[in-house]
Amino acid sequence: MKLASTAAGKTVLCAVLLVVPGGVLLAERPEDQVSVLLDLVSSETSGQDFDVGLRTTPQVTFTGGEVVGVDLGRSVFPRLAVVFHSAGGNHFTVSFRRYNRNKEESFSSGVGFYPILVSPGTGIDFANKIGSRVSMTLETADLSWARPMASTPKSEWLWGAGLRWLRYRSDWKTDYDSGADIVRIKDESSGVGVTFGIQGRYRFSGTVSLSGGVGVGLIKGSTDAGYAEAAPSATAGIARNNQDRIFQTLDAAARAVFSLTRHVDVSLGYQFTRTTNLLTRDRIVDNDQPTSFTIAVSSTIRDVAFDGPLLGLAVNW
Repeated sequence: MKLASTAAGKTVLCAVLLVVPGGVLLAERPEDQVSVLLDLVSSETSGQDFDVGLRTTPQVTFTGGEVVGVDLGRSVFPRLAVVFHSAGGNHFTVSFRRYNRNKEESFSSGVGFYPILVSPGTGIDFANKIGSRVSMTLETADLSWARPMASTPKSEWLWGAGLRWLRYRSDWKTDYDSGADIVRIKDESSGVGVTFGIQGRYRFSGTVSLSGGVGVGLIKGSTDAGYAEAAPSATAGIARNNQDRIFQTLDAAARAVFSLTRHVDVSLGYQFTRTTNLLTRDRIVDNDQPTSFTIAVSSTIRDVAFDGPLLGLAVNW
């Protein structure tokens, strides 16, 4: 292949970035090579609802107003990969990434709030102060293999497949009026599955390249979810244990790579990842019957996504 003569520092691009975190954009090489890649991703998450109350408006008859809740905001998380490039053109990668966010917020109002999370007939109907704390973690580990499928003097395409382990956990505790009513919601999902993807690279010059890729995954796993409330007059709870579930993943990314030396690359880019059916929210609600008061369990299954810019460093030898 014509790209085989390119220096090592000019060809290592993005092992951790792509859905097959092992598919790196390298041409066939005359000798084996190892690369270590570190990405720092500044990411925001979507799909997770941490709303705790509805701020009322100061009228004779209170009406609903602004929804308040915990906003996780933007956080920086790492991705690390070790890649072995064989002389025959195969690329083997072991990679790990971890998104962790802990956030606590409090809300107070002389007008008050309608609590969103409390159970009808059990919890309080009104609160002047709310405190809420969220701890959330998403981890993935990948073992993958990739191989070139087409190339030109300035571009190259690879395809790859791999195995992925995934785990999501969230622990959300909300305190209404300093212990008058406490709600705790927990979610945990995990599983193992396969990933498939393609990626490409275009070289503008000897030191600047553009790379990107997209891929999908199918993961077989299970979900545990729980809702627990401790109110003044009673308690309420829902437990969901070891429920079978299929998670689908989508990863896409692109980056510009700059070769500083033969052995060191830096990159700037953007990444997106989404996992379906990852989060389960169970609540107790009023069934709203016209002639009688009854309660029911309301369940919502949500997708969780992360996206944001990234800064990468690759060391090759």
